[in-house]
Amino acid sequence: MQESEAVIAEFLKRNQIKAGDPIDVIAKALNVKPGGADGDISGQARLSKPDQSGSMTVTFRKGLMPQERLFAFAHECAHLINQDQAPAARSEGRNKPMAEQRADYTAAALLMPADHVYEYLNENHYRDTTARKRVALIGKLCKRYGVSDVIALRRVKEVYALNRQ
Repeated sequence: MQESEAVIAEFLKRNQIKAGDPIDVIAKALNVKPGGADGDISGQARLSKPDQSGSMTVTFRKGLMPQERLFAFAHECAHLINQDQAPAARSEGRNKPMAEQRADYTAAALLMPADHVYEYLNENHYRDTTARKRVALIGKLCKRYGVSDVIALRRVKEVYALNRQ
């Protein structure tokens, strides 16, 4: 996690982007733009090869919810930040290749910067509150960052793990 956070921090610094800036600012620095939807995509999204101008487009699987689309876009940007080679097959779940897991982590970190999330959790006494209040706080994180509850919960665990080290 710390290595991924360092890669993200270096990318943001090199491109004069602030943590928490919208994903479209990050995408612009990477020369990536969102595209349309395609029913033939097996995963959630696909990043095109660079065109003649060097620009790449992310095409999304039809039927994605806005939160899924945002995360898929950030995930494809994350592959570029991590300098990943495009995998031939992208399995899901426990069998995800390490590059896919790293891109998921990086996407969540781009959308939900660790320092911002940690500050929010501390201000709202997340660890010391009731389960009901935690659910409400996760809901607010989802709304603030445009992510699903699964992504928000995973990011909360990651942020606490980062701050223990």
